[in-house]
Amino acid sequence: MSSEARRAATEDLVRAGGRDAPVEIADYDPAWPAVFEAERERLARVLGRVEVHHFGSTAVPGLAAKPVIDMIALVPDLDAPVASLVAEAGYQFPRAFNATLTHRRFLCFPSAAHRTHHLHLVDDREELERRLRFRDRLRADPVLAREYVALKRSLAARFPEDREGYTDAKSQFIRSHDQPMPTPAEGWRDPGRVADYLSRAIPHRDIAEALLLQALPARLERFVDLGTGDGRLIALVREQHPDAWALGVDFSEPMLTRARERFAGDPLIELREHDLAQPLAVQEPVEATVSALAIHHLEDERKQTLFREIHALLRPGGVFVNLDLVTAASARQHERFRLAVGRVQDDPADRLAGLCDQLGWLRDAGFEDADCQFKWLQLALFVGTRCQ
Repeated sequence: MSSEARRAATEDLVRAGGRDAPVEIADYDPAWPAVFEAERERLARVLGRVEVHHFGSTAVPGLAAKPVIDMIALVPDLDAPVASLVAEAGYQFPRAFNATLTHRRFLCFPSAAHRTHHLHLVDDREELERRLRFRDRLRADPVLAREYVALKRSLAARFPEDREGYTDAKSQFIRSHDQPMPTPAEGWRDPGRVADYLSRAIPHRDIAEALLLQALPARLERFVDLGTGDGRLIALVREQHPDAWALGVDFSEPMLTRARERFAGDPLIELREHDLAQPLAVQEPVEATVSALAIHHLEDERKQTLFREIHALLRPGGVFVNLDLVTAASARQHERFRLAVGRVQDDPADRLAGLCDQLGWLRDAGFEDADCQFKWLQLALFVGTRCQ
């Protein structure tokens, strides 16, 4: 932070009638995701369809943090929402500090002197992605997360009364890890990793798959499986609908090799190599799109776009059924799930999103009745129907 910005922050505090709270690093609170969701819903009444993201340390399960919920939103006009956020949502707009910012606006709640929430408005998508990228690295890399916590605790002891100094000191660490995450394709093209993945059993997966099958239309002529893997889900659907034509797509050649062996000689099954990070290239409408344990590898923005593509692909009355992983409600539950599925550490290819976030994205895509019909820890079954 520049000396000008530091002076401005101090000026805003004086105007607020107080001094900044001491820098305090608290143990992770499993209530933080719910606190964010409640505030996001409250802000939606002011910001409308603008997507508000949870970032910073309170957005990383298990990570110690200052007990302040950091949020960020990409807006077309930085100044347009400010007056409503102040008047209707009770946020404070530190004017002197904001005068030093470009491509960003900063608001806090309930006051500059006592903050429980920060809201950053940005008009540059790269800035949004940069903030979320570091959050995702911390979620995926427990070693990095432990290093970051140790740094924060040492800096809190060094700058107990200087919040701006604390923030500046940790910025170098953040910048040094500001590289794009490795793409999922880099790992899933490894036959050894594919074999290891397929050897693991996920508790209660059979129950979720049975519910998935029940959610499909009674009459199913054509369906698409996104992230088909070795063809497990296509085989389950075909047991119930033996005459249905199926298209399975996956970017992992070792997975597709196994699927081709499973369905060799079946004229009703087509398999294609395709990366779900790219737009779907399916022309003819289908009655159902299914997916299992695949979409959580996509970045959140791509998830939202993919949901819209799936909605457009379905016939009226068609169904999208997605069995996938979501973020954990707490660090304890995340550890319980990780051990239950036999993971020594988190998968760096995971890009997990919250249950409520994904239901909202499905509804925004047009699935008005989107619902979660099964959940066990981080395993969730989403079902949505395209209106007639």
